[in-house]
Amino acid sequence: MTPAGTAGYIMEDPREGSRLEQKIDPQAWVRTYLAPHLIPGAHILDVGSGPGTLLRAAVSVDRRSRGTGVDLGPARVREAQIRHADMARLQFRRGNVQQLEFESGTFDLVYTRMLLQYVDYPIHSDGHYDAGLYRRENKNYSLANIEKAQ
Repeated sequence: MTPAGTAGYIMEDPREGSRLEQKIDPQAWVRTYLAPHLIPGAHILDVGSGPGTLLRAAVSVDRRSRGTGVDLGPARVREAQIRHADMARLQFRRGNVQQLEFESGTFDLVYTRMLLQYVDYPIHSDGHYDAGLYRRENKNYSLANIEKAQ
């Protein structure tokens, strides 16, 4: 039985999560895309965090950083919580990217990777997604990286 709000969510299939995880070197990805945007002690939000691999790599850059991962799938959240139980600076919760429930300005950096192909967002004439909903949660009003799966 699929929980409400996750019907047809491909990431609930462990094979898809494993496939995407095998395609990336988390430390290299963080160095390339996130490190230039990280400040000491940053509070980082990973939207569509899956197993939390990238978020762990991101908070490992600075021992004072904290990370919050949000994913729609309860199985993905449980997996991340179990995998990263040894790192108190990480927390994972279930949530919907289109209805994030955080106070304005909670995070220093907000990012997502391989999420937008699963979400209906308006696309502007220049081909960019309207990810304005991230701005409210992000203190710096910038989005370090949005990457669409290929």
